[in-house]
Amino acid sequence: MTTPVFSAGDFKQIKEHRLVLAAAGIPTQTIQKNGGWQLLVRPDDSEHAIEELQDYRSENQSRTVETPHLGIVPGAAWGSLVYCFVIGSISTLAASWGYGVNLSEIGTSVAANVTSGEWYRCVTALTLHLDIGHLASNLLFGSFFGFLLGQSFGGGLAWILIVIAGFLGNLMNAYFQGAGHQSIGASTAVFGALGIMVAEAFQTFSRQNRYRKWTPILGGIMLLSFLGVGGERTDVMAHVFGFVAGIAIGFIATKISHQRRMNLAFQWAGGVAALLVVCLAWTLALRSL
Repeated sequence: MTTPVFSAGDFKQIKEHRLVLAAAGIPTQTIQKNGGWQLLVRPDDSEHAIEELQDYRSENQSRTVETPHLGIVPGAAWGSLVYCFVIGSISTLAASWGYGVNLSEIGTSVAANVTSGEWYRCVTALTLHLDIGHLASNLLFGSFFGFLLGQSFGGGLAWILIVIAGFLGNLMNAYFQGAGHQSIGASTAVFGALGIMVAEAFQTFSRQNRYRKWTPILGGIMLLSFLGVGGERTDVMAHVFGFVAGIAIGFIATKISHQRRMNLAFQWAGGVAALLVVCLAWTLALRSL
């Protein structure tokens, strides 16, 4: 004699629930009845089987609530393309055969200059690079992290957040380092993007158990140590401060609703703001000549 514990019109659901009971060590039978399917167990196992299936459905429902499919926010690819264009263009102008002005001299983040009021150097330094290898790595990782972040926040919002994180990272680094310390490169902003992604992932995982929710933080730290530490000319503290600034900004940015992120005008405003910040910084730098 057997007792039905689950019925469904879709055989895939029957198979799924049968696997759950099999994992719990409960033998089952499957029969077709009244145009559908039934999962049967022995009467002695029925109470245990129902509890197992209820637990399974409750866990499945909580996971669905925690990770809803909201759709991809617009502008992720465009944001990364504009980033590559801006960084590549300024690097070309900074070359000896470019603009005809030593942009590195007026745009590098020199700690003494920054702490004396030339805050714009914290932004202009993000667009300058030591050599083609330095530029290529920042174009690669910057566009990649920016694209990933843009899929959650949208291209415009993502890049104004990244610029702010890079600015704050360089600013903190200038006050931390000695007066003569110099820093250039988009990597501070790149690790800012990583920090923002970590903060968003932490918020998503925060409804998990107390150990699992720390997974994004640990993963971000591992990426930081793998990508951001090493090489004689690597400004480790700039990477660390960019990462920390990104986490702080990320926790604030996650409060922005998905509905707002889907607004194209909002995304355009964010993207234009990011470009204006860079243009303003370089305008102030050029006026210092």
